[in-house]
Amino acid sequence: MALDITKKTGDSLSADEFNEVVSAINGKVDKEIGKGLSSNDYTAQDKNDLFTLKGDLSEVRTQVKELINNPVSASVAVTDSEKKVGLYNVLGKSQDLYECTFVLEGLPITQGSTKDFILTDEPLGNKVYISIRSLVITDGNIFYTGGYSIIKLFIDENLNTCLTIKCNEAVSGTLKATVVLQYLKIEAIRVDFKIGNIASSVDKSALTLQFPLLKYNKKFAYTFIVDDDKVDSNKLFFTIHKKWVDDEKNYHFGQAHTTGHTPSKTLGYTDGCGTEKRFTYGVAVWPGLGNNYIDNFMDPPANKEVGKAYPYLVWREILQIMDFGNEIHFHDVNMNNVNDISELLKGLEAAQRVTLEKTRTGIKVMVRPNGDDNYIEAAKEYGDIVFITTEGGNHTIDSLTDNVNLEKGIIWRRNCDSITKESYLSKITEVSGMTNKWICDFTHSPSAGVLEGLLAINDTYGKDGNDSIWFATIDEIYEYWFIRKFTRIRKTIENDGVLFTLFVPCLPYSRHIDFTVQFQGLSYSNQTIQALSNIYGLTYGSVEGKFNININANKNLPDLAEKYTSRYESSSLDEDKEDALYFVSQLREDLKTPFIARLNVGEVPPVLNSVSINSGAASTYDSNVVVTLNVIGKITHYKISENQDLTSVSWIEGTSKSLAFNLSSGTYGTKNIYVQVKNTYGESEIKGDSIEYQEKPAVTYTVIARANNSAYGSVTPASQTVPPGSSGEVTANANSGYVIESWSGADNFTGIGQSQGTARLTNIQSDKTVICNFKQEGSTPSTKKKAIISIGWAAADATFDSETGISRLRGITADSSFWDITGQVMGKLGRAFSKSSVTASLTNNTGKRGAITGNDSGMYPDKYLAVMASPWLVSGDELPAMTLSISDLTPGTYKVKIFASTVYSAVSAATIRYAVNGVVTEKPGSFCLNNLSNYIEFENIVSDGTLTIISTADLSNLSPVNIIEIEEV
Repeated sequence: MALDITKKTGDSLSADEFNEVVSAINGKVDKEIGKGLSSNDYTAQDKNDLFTLKGDLSEVRTQVKELINNPVSASVAVTDSEKKVGLYNVLGKSQDLYECTFVLEGLPITQGSTKDFILTDEPLGNKVYISIRSLVITDGNIFYTGGYSIIKLFIDENLNTCLTIKCNEAVSGTLKATVVLQYLKIEAIRVDFKIGNIASSVDKSALTLQFPLLKYNKKFAYTFIVDDDKVDSNKLFFTIHKKWVDDEKNYHFGQAHTTGHTPSKTLGYTDGCGTEKRFTYGVAVWPGLGNNYIDNFMDPPANKEVGKAYPYLVWREILQIMDFGNEIHFHDVNMNNVNDISELLKGLEAAQRVTLEKTRTGIKVMVRPNGDDNYIEAAKEYGDIVFITTEGGNHTIDSLTDNVNLEKGIIWRRNCDSITKESYLSKITEVSGMTNKWICDFTHSPSAGVLEGLLAINDTYGKDGNDSIWFATIDEIYEYWFIRKFTRIRKTIENDGVLFTLFVPCLPYSRHIDFTVQFQGLSYSNQTIQALSNIYGLTYGSVEGKFNININANKNLPDLAEKYTSRYESSSLDEDKEDALYFVSQLREDLKTPFIARLNVGEVPPVLNSVSINSGAASTYDSNVVVTLNVIGKITHYKISENQDLTSVSWIEGTSKSLAFNLSSGTYGTKNIYVQVKNTYGESEIKGDSIEYQEKPAVTYTVIARANNSAYGSVTPASQTVPPGSSGEVTANANSGYVIESWSGADNFTGIGQSQGTARLTNIQSDKTVICNFKQEGSTPSTKKKAIISIGWAAADATFDSETGISRLRGITADSSFWDITGQVMGKLGRAFSKSSVTASLTNNTGKRGAITGNDSGMYPDKYLAVMASPWLVSGDELPAMTLSISDLTPGTYKVKIFASTVYSAVSAATIRYAVNGVVTEKPGSFCLNNLSNYIEFENIVSDGTLTIISTADLSNLSPVNIIEIEEV
């Protein structure tokens, strides 16, 4: 209540009155930035009851919209626009300070009378600070400076911010009060929804909401974590989300498949109302941590290969993993003294800065590493950390009861390294019958037992079982507890239903702003729920006799739906469509509609425009031809035959638009081929093409045609067989932005400087290669060269394979010339290794050859993949190194790529090393075993015209080199 001591000029102040003034002043809070003397009712008694932690600011509140001069209710304020005016520091944290002007009408006019006004329908002040900056009373002509006073600012039981004004002197006329407030806003999201179609027999005044102990009203909670930033954790992601699970231990997103499988279904549970929620997990990561070889495990340098030999998760993978609700946690951090808590705090802060830079969100859970309790003590002091895990006995949490306090709580977690499926499931089975139990497991590498166990959890306790598990990260469980504990609810009864307003608090780095509420005093029948503000996902229904409402207030949910819908629109892959549908299914119904329409736009039969045989060739000597389909839309099956009536022809499963076909034998002449395609939504028309099938002459020659760069344009036909003395013609078509610069290997040609041209060979008496050299339109031709060298051939002389552009060299003959990929001499290779070295190929030393595809589908034909050369001593302790001396190059900067592969399973080197001009790259000894896709790369090697390439191992004589690529940059 405001101090009311009124004196006139000359009146004295008694001792009691003076003491009353002093007491009132002592009751004021100290002045701070933006803060005057204020008798506010927001002194904090329990910091856990404050919405004071940093997070997303609530949206500008829905306030009364009438202009100041319009008629208003006498008990409601008209507001001016809200604005930020500074920062306010409280409890060690800065919060935005706001200011707003309120105009009040219908003031009390009788002396001593008071009146309450609702300023806004949200609680201002954040229970910390609100201040009256000014009060002005006017009738439009006269300003009343002492006629009124504000005696109270308060939050009523409906969470409205209210003000009480007292009339000190009787007045007449129509007056308005202008009040300027400064305040903090609760760091919360305002959620409004209305329930309608309530039976008349229901007492609306008795209708309330409560939060179940576990989200979705589940029976027990389960959390799984992978330690040490291991890429092994990806096996969880791929298994849960029905993606290719490779047998490689270190399998990264986007890596080429080796052997493995794709799961038959996704793994998860439901929200109780039919919407799928996938299992989620946490990864204890190492932001900024590195060693002598790699400065930062999660952000390796550009020249560091991230493939099957790289064991750590990198940030580009983390971002996609987090999209699906998975989390990252603090683990080891950089520090100078492991026993110094202050050093640990510096390390945590540095790791948090890296994480914020890479992900735009922060980490809030500590996973204790190495059994070191100093990390627990540091976590208790570090403000961003809200929860901790341990493998010791100092845990505080094992259940999610009504009175549990999770702030800085500690949970014990079971080690599941190398665990069997049966052992893994035993603990989960045990707690499945305990209400509100929460358990946590972890591993350093998900075993087959864990991966098989996930399927069993899904089938027993998940969406394909009794749906009783809440399989969630620590972050999600903590955020739900925080929402459940601190959300404030307002209920407003209206004629057509009941309006509920929830002020949902936000933690720093909140990512799981979704929750479940239950109606008390109402069973689900035909009621409707209308989302009014900040609700992006909404499902509701009866769950075990309770009327559940699941609300998702995460404003990023539509963004995720857009991201993965766009990805599917670009790829047309079923896998991407499933991902998109997962996010779209979580949206409320009206938000789903445009996404569903976009995802289903391709749900039409394919349109087969035409087919062509051997790229439109007029004739062929070979009965094996290639039929190319000009088709719009996705195909799943096709029919192909020389008979136009395809009724009796069986459908063949396949998605390729290039089909191999064998012409019928016995007769030559015109052959017709007919094709029909289909997908889930229907069949295409039948289309056909013809080709003249001719008897192959006794002697024929092959004409190969190709572009200098396939990205610049194409040349067709790529291959044709011709009889001796005949002619051949090829056609070049440049891609947009390119033109024909020149032709190689042709007798005459057209199209120089144009986007299309032809080249012709006459009187062909041998195999020929024709190359169209495209260039960028308006550019000068590049003089940079590239060579592909295959070492270890038995041929006595060096040879050039014009079809592939590969130079074949022995490696034990000094000064062998090699060629660039266009057939021009590029340099010389000195003697590479001695006769004590081993070479292998498709026919020689096959037990040590390189890995092959078996069908020439690799980056090089099998005969080149198989050729492996390596230093090898029959006896002796000295380990030789293979040294390749390259000379006669043009001085400049080069990129060198070494392809190393062997099937020799006895490779035992812990580390193999490759060096170019003194720049060293190390690989695990297993790197080269059955390698089909990974290079050792050296960027920006400066050369004076020479390159020295060395390969050696530290524990084995075997250090293979199969192919070397040298390219001017």
